[in-house]
Amino acid sequence: MAEAENPPSRGHYIEIRRYDQIMVGRVVWQNGQKFGAVLAHEIDIGPIEKGPRGGEKAERRNYDLREPESQVRIMHSPADWRQIGAIFEKSAVLIFGLIMAGIMLFMAYEASTQPLSGIEQALKP
Repeated sequence: MAEAENPPSRGHYIEIRRYDQIMVGRVVWQNGQKFGAVLAHEIDIGPIEKGPRGGEKAERRNYDLREPESQVRIMHSPADWRQIGAIFEKSAVLIFGLIMAGIMLFMAYEASTQPLSGIEQALKP
C-alpha cells in the first residue's frame, strides 16, 4: 500500500524508488490518496526500513524537474487519442503522397529516356 497526492489509477504501472530499492508494479486498487499495487518481484523490507546505506542522505527525485523526453505521457481522455490519431493520419497521407510522387517521377524519367525514334514510331498510326 502507498499514499500519494495524485495517486495513479487502477491498471497503471508504477515505479517506486526508496533508497537503493526499486519496486515496479501495477496498481490494483485506489481509494482517495491511497493505492495498492502488485509488485513484479518480491522485496526485502529490511533495507527499506533501515534507510540509506551508511547513513548517507537519500537522493530525492522530482518528476517535474526531469527532461521532457524522459517523462511518460499517460493517455487519460479521448482527446489524447484523437491527437495521436490525427498525427498518424497526417503521417500516412504524407507517406502515401511521397510514394505517389516517386512513382510519377519514375514514370516521367522512363518516358523521357526512351529514344526519340521509339516515340515517333509509337505516334504513327
